[in-house]
Amino acid sequence: MRDDAVLRRLGTQILILGICAAPLQAQREGVSLTAVAARMNTVSDKLMVRAFVRAPTAIDVNSVVLELPAEFALPPRAATVTFQDAQGATEFSIDNGRREISAVIPALGTWTGLRLLFFRAGEYKLKVQLNYETAAGGAQEPLEVAVPVEPRAPFAAIISSGAIGVIVVLVVTLLIRKAKHIPGPSLKDYGVLLGLGLVLVIALSFAARYWPEAGNMIGVDLDIRDFRGGFVIGITFQTIAKAVAERLGIVEQLPKGNH
Repeated sequence: MRDDAVLRRLGTQILILGICAAPLQAQREGVSLTAVAARMNTVSDKLMVRAFVRAPTAIDVNSVVLELPAEFALPPRAATVTFQDAQGATEFSIDNGRREISAVIPALGTWTGLRLLFFRAGEYKLKVQLNYETAAGGAQEPLEVAVPVEPRAPFAAIISSGAIGVIVVLVVTLLIRKAKHIPGPSLKDYGVLLGLGLVLVIALSFAARYWPEAGNMIGVDLDIRDFRGGFVIGITFQTIAKAVAERLGIVEQLPKGNH
């Protein structure tokens, strides 16, 4: 099978899972390594990476290894993952043929995900390395491809940073009012505002992940990717709550704070 046909097939398989990027390929003297990753919504999600190794002559594959960025490698994940074929083999031979292999990065639990509170969303590279040798030349220089993924921060991290933002703005407001002897909401009202802020942070975090178009309905940008977006939502929760209430016609029912 030609390399372009392999690329199309691999891309079609990953499309079923949610394609992240076009398959990438490295080759030398006819030996090729092609790899692609499924879509990774958050850095804590389970991820599958598929690859093809193709050789026009006999080669012995010692290993195909996936190297994770340091930000991804928290227990139960290892810093490197070895690809396996359908039979679970990590070492195999190819003679004028190809072999399909895959590697799975396990998901992180909720509490482990909280360790990624300050994870920055953006493009990261998953390095796939083919280590092989030939009968004539022995061990060869490894082939490498860098597969891009663009995960967001874990859901728990975004909610936590939003909650921190809510608490910070309420504490600062309370301290300023106390220092300047400005009458303001009672402690009970601050408790209500805290509850409102936390509910709003959770609701907007869910909407950002599962229904981002909802932001157009309430006039709020729901492109919340990491702790920075969560924190901004938290410190501006009263403004957002007022905007939502005005859209719903219930602004007079909001607890009295700084709006």
